[in-house]
Amino acid sequence: MADPADLEQLSERERQVLNALVDAHISTGEPIGSKVLADAGDLQVSPQTIRNVLSALHERGLIAQPHTSAGRVPTDLGFRYYVDSLVRFTPPAQQVQGEIASRLEDAGGVDHALREAARVLSRLVQQTCVVLAPPVAQDRVRHLELVRLRDDAVLFIVVSIDGRVQNRLFEWRDGPAPTSVELHSAAVRLTALLFDKTLEEGRTVLDAAVNDTRSALTRVEERLMALSRDGVTALLPDPAVHVDGTSHLVAPTDDENVRQQQKKLLLLLDEQQRVRALFDGAARGPGVRIFIGAENPAAALSQAGVVTASVGAGGAIGLLGVIGPRHLDYRRVVPLVDATAAIITRLLG
Repeated sequence: MADPADLEQLSERERQVLNALVDAHISTGEPIGSKVLADAGDLQVSPQTIRNVLSALHERGLIAQPHTSAGRVPTDLGFRYYVDSLVRFTPPAQQVQGEIASRLEDAGGVDHALREAARVLSRLVQQTCVVLAPPVAQDRVRHLELVRLRDDAVLFIVVSIDGRVQNRLFEWRDGPAPTSVELHSAAVRLTALLFDKTLEEGRTVLDAAVNDTRSALTRVEERLMALSRDGVTALLPDPAVHVDGTSHLVAPTDDENVRQQQKKLLLLLDEQQRVRALFDGAARGPGVRIFIGAENPAAALSQAGVVTASVGAGGAIGLLGVIGPRHLDYRRVVPLVDATAAIITRLLG
């Protein structure tokens, strides 16, 4: 790999040629030859000069030649130099930002807003989008509700201070389910116990409450206390990961290696705990982060470009991520991810 200090010494012409080559490669996904760059006319230099510059860029490790008769493609280092030093990112048009905001304003709650953001982003960038909400275990309780659905079923609902709504349906096997009045009274008492506690803390509190107050409770109250403890416990393993637009990862190809890479990536995205583990570090980082090829932590992403942005201070609300090919249109995708994260932070912060 080239010395970073050496890359700082790229001439203006080398920067122009590298920028033109990466732009052309992003547009086509194919190796780019010197004739293509010369015919474009933007560089206003001879084909021979372009070939000389490409040779110098190759020596610096910024571009590679897949086959002897083919043109050049940017390496991971070339893409990194491009996004760090050559691209000028500009915010999306106000009309686009307004469209994103209007879609998210009506989403309601953290989970719905993040899921809608994934749908909006996937449509705008035509790539796969991943959203991570903070682990459910860290949600702080605003209030708890118990709803009688029928004689043998009670719905357990927890609303977090951040607006996340989680619920579980439980069968009621001790005769007819309690009345709405009984359920409301129990929910008020439970809310007082759990208010502003995380779900992890709440489970501990309810464990103690069930044991300490059992003798003083009616049979119905004891059952509702135990049901609420079971409800909190059932919510804890939820990884809160949502993926949208996976169809964009399976572009038709005759290359068996590419097909196998696509399969590995789809299998990875189907395992929510692995997805959370991969992106958890990115969620804690400030602002937009870009991972290119081998910079990604999983082999399944070694040919991918990934753009992420934390939502809320320190990722308190969640994380947005776009996954595409290594030749992702970073110039367009990065500002869209950044703007969407900022809009969600403003709406839910």
